[in-house]
Amino acid sequence: MALVGASGIGKSSLISLLSRFYPYQDGDITLGGQDLRQFSTEDLAKTISVAAQDFHLFNGTLRDTLHLAAPNADDAQIAEALRTVQLEEFVQHAPKGLDTLIGDEGLALSGGQAKRLVLAQALLRNTPWLILDEPTEGLDQKTEYALMHGLIAARPDATILCITHRRTLIPFMDRTLTLAGGQICPAEEVP
Repeated sequence: MALVGASGIGKSSLISLLSRFYPYQDGDITLGGQDLRQFSTEDLAKTISVAAQDFHLFNGTLRDTLHLAAPNADDAQIAEALRTVQLEEFVQHAPKGLDTLIGDEGLALSGGQAKRLVLAQALLRNTPWLILDEPTEGLDQKTEYALMHGLIAARPDATILCITHRRTLIPFMDRTLTLAGGQICPAEEVP
């Protein structure tokens, strides 16, 4: 499902509400018919993975960075996630592969590479819900297409909420909602 809307309309704030970074006082947010406030922190973490637009990657190896999200992920699972997010070739050419340091004391990542590493973390968590905030921002059209096709193919069982202002992502989603005027509505019913 895609959630689209103009910049600054509150799409990222919605992610913060869905992941309970912000409390909500009015109304209800339900997930699978259960009020989001009823989920324990642990259960929510097992249910939702968020690849946020604003993120921080710690200094460490590529492997360590991915293990922060999925401590038990083996090399085959990591390789599949990297392939899905179009980073496999980058890691193969990195000086020490998965053991290459990134960050202040290591290899500098481009914005697009860092964003895709965060997407790989979300995939490795293998939750039923993936919330992706501007997942292809800064990517060229070819990489954007391959990445989105890969994400959908890798997680056909997951509910994917793709928050974006890029209309090019809409064809990958089976439903589009628009955030406008403080409301979420089907694209054809935008006020």
